[in-house]
Amino acid sequence: MIKQLYPLPDVGLRKQKTKSGIYLYKRGKCYRDENKKVKRTNDTLIGKLDEETGFLIPNKNYFVIFDKPMPKTHKLSNEYSTGYVSCYMNIFRQLGISDILLNIFGDEGELISHLAGYMVPEGNVMEGFKDWAQDHRIPERFQKNSQRLSEFFEGIMPVDIEEFKNKWSNSKCFNSAFYAYDVTSISSYSENIDELELGYNRDKELLRQINLSVLLDRNVHLPLLYDWYSGSLNDKTYLPYAIEMMQDTIDKKISLVMDQGFHRSETFKDLERRGIEFLTLLPSNLKTYDDLIDKCNAIGFKHVDRLSNPQKRAKTLDITLQGLKLKAHVIKDQDLFNQQLVSFYNDLDRKEQELKLLQKTKKLVRPGLTALFNVTQSKDLDLAYEPNNEAIDLAISRLGFIVLITNHPSLDAETALHVYRKKGLIEKAFDNLKNGLDFSRLRVHSGDRVEGKLFIGFIALILRMHMIHCLSSHELTKNIGLKRSIKELKKINTYKGKLRSTTAPLTKMQKNILTALNITL
Repeated sequence: MIKQLYPLPDVGLRKQKTKSGIYLYKRGKCYRDENKKVKRTNDTLIGKLDEETGFLIPNKNYFVIFDKPMPKTHKLSNEYSTGYVSCYMNIFRQLGISDILLNIFGDEGELISHLAGYMVPEGNVMEGFKDWAQDHRIPERFQKNSQRLSEFFEGIMPVDIEEFKNKWSNSKCFNSAFYAYDVTSISSYSENIDELELGYNRDKELLRQINLSVLLDRNVHLPLLYDWYSGSLNDKTYLPYAIEMMQDTIDKKISLVMDQGFHRSETFKDLERRGIEFLTLLPSNLKTYDDLIDKCNAIGFKHVDRLSNPQKRAKTLDITLQGLKLKAHVIKDQDLFNQQLVSFYNDLDRKEQELKLLQKTKKLVRPGLTALFNVTQSKDLDLAYEPNNEAIDLAISRLGFIVLITNHPSLDAETALHVYRKKGLIEKAFDNLKNGLDFSRLRVHSGDRVEGKLFIGFIALILRMHMIHCLSSHELTKNIGLKRSIKELKKINTYKGKLRSTTAPLTKMQKNILTALNITL
């Protein structure tokens, strides 16, 4: 886009808010069809709103539609930004993705790389891609408008996506003993996607959705597989089918770390039958959870039970759960205990205040108030109560624990805790996908386009997570952040002369960013 500001046109405009900003469209003309129904021609993108000034950053459509002269650019015609494009193309080569895409998609594999590179800073609204591609001197054959891109997404064949998944998940990038698995939901207003159905929505939205599952390598912080399916299907119900596909796709042994949402006997038995080792959190609302903690408290936690963090101690018990022989790692965390104790007493005080109010107003006591208080209430609703000290002491004795269960025969408590804690990376992956890449909404209107766009979104997620991991784990760039890093990379310009191209000198920050990403320009 041309980075000069213009007043907003005094015509009908439509605004579309995205992660990368607010895009402005000139509304199409209204007319009546042969059935006398009111129709409207397509809206036309004319630029982006500068939110600081309220003015328009126009694209070329603006000057054509409103017959305005094109402004002169301050940048030399032979000088253009190359830093960010060179960066993501280098990363795709390092990870082996460029070769995989080339082998499967031929020349269009390069377009997929550029689309993924565009999504990382700009999100998944594709109206701005053509202007962006022109600004960054992407080859002209790839400078497609949003309509052509929709057709491109629709033309990406499922068999080619499956081939990519197979080659990528079996690449040399991945070396974890455990892979994190979880599911999220993506909502849409579309009426033309069969898989969109009402289901458990993680974002608490009353919209139809698809479910998206991701398998992630916790060592290299990269996703290696994904799948999407009907939004009404239960995650636990779909898991056996997902595992079948994992085992058919991945050549190596699979071990899974999952959250407590997958806890059920059929799931564990199916994993055991398939020879898959698993690690998961035991839900705290189960009687088994309380029984294990009570048993460990009765034995007592000793000095020998300490973990590397002196605030944590653990006992490992052999248990039989739902007919399976498992290990339970019962971990006592003093820091967690201190946090939960404050919350416990705050909740206890609230319940006592509620009992005082019920005593005064003579209203019926709800069952939730009787667990920690001895309560008597007459037919006339006269109320008497006192703390149940024995129940309170028992509840306090169960604070500060997490219980991990596994069928892995040699996984100790220290390692189990470390593996489970790194499961949080998959939550970061979902955050990167839905907020970082703007995939909280499906911005397509057919199932075939969903397939193609999610595929490119997955590649963009690989790029985004790789960059974040490299930048955050390097001493020189750990405080810079992805957004600022991309901004600095975009400032790296190349001048195309008559004899050769020359890259402008790099600033210290640009050099640090490239060092962290292991890239030489």
